[in-house]
Amino acid sequence: GTYGVPGGISGGAPSAFGVVGGLSQLGMGHGASGGGGGVYMGPTGGVYMGPTGGVFVGPGGVSGPAGFPSSPAFSIGRAITQGGFHSTVNNLMKTLPPMVNRLTEKGILNNLNTRLVGYVEKVRQLTIENALEAQLKAMTGSSPVMPDPSITVDNYEATVTEMLKNINGFTMERVHLEIEVDNLRVAAEEIKSKYEFEAGVKFQLETDISNMKRDLDAAQEMKNDLTSKYTILQEDLTFHTTIHKEEMAKLSTKFGKYAATHSSMIEVDSGKSINLMEALSTLRNEYETAAQRNRVEAEAYCTSKV
Repeated sequence: GTYGVPGGISGGAPSAFGVVGGLSQLGMGHGASGGGGGVYMGPTGGVYMGPTGGVFVGPGGVSGPAGFPSSPAFSIGRAITQGGFHSTVNNLMKTLPPMVNRLTEKGILNNLNTRLVGYVEKVRQLTIENALEAQLKAMTGSSPVMPDPSITVDNYEATVTEMLKNINGFTMERVHLEIEVDNLRVAAEEIKSKYEFEAGVKFQLETDISNMKRDLDAAQEMKNDLTSKYTILQEDLTFHTTIHKEEMAKLSTKFGKYAATHSSMIEVDSGKSINLMEALSTLRNEYETAAQRNRVEAEAYCTSKV
């Protein structure tokens, strides 16, 4: 198991290699491994698995159990854990470096956690690879897979050459197909443009035809109206003509026997009008003569009175 001093994270869990152990990480980034073996990440960035078969990875590389005394982290871990809890606390105050600020501590913890995650991921990957290797051995009967002696380099070269020829042929065919597709695309665009043009012409013609039909209906309605009016006027004219003829016939029947007499009366009236002119002239002369005579008499009367 693992024991950490106050301020650290202490716990026990099965390690990646099946050895019972745990992770100890102090508040300063220091830690210690228990006797059962575990994972330790110290300030030097190493990883230590306990004495039961773990490994210690320090700045200088990878070493086995013989490398433990040469590691500063291992020495510090053993020194601060000897003598129990009180001895650990007393030694901790002497051996630990000065306290760092909170920001530096968080940076160290983040770095350690990141490296621990990477290590765990590597262990998981190795476990997967070991499982795959075990499955491969089980499938091959624990014997290495030997190549087929019937397949030679010449056969591979002939096969590759044939494949290259096929690829070149397919490439040329693809180029021809792409050119044909481009030509078809251009033709399709042209046909589409013509279709859209013809659709516009058709729409305009349909609009004009609709307007013409509307005008034709209006003209037909006007024609029917004028035809009705013409018929009414024609009937009215016929009616008035008939009435006029009837009235003329009645007048001719009524005044026909007085026609000659009426003509002579007109002629007599014309003669009378001429005699009246002569009478008026004579009357005027007589009036002037009487007026002159009366004037002379009046002057003579006035003179006699004076």
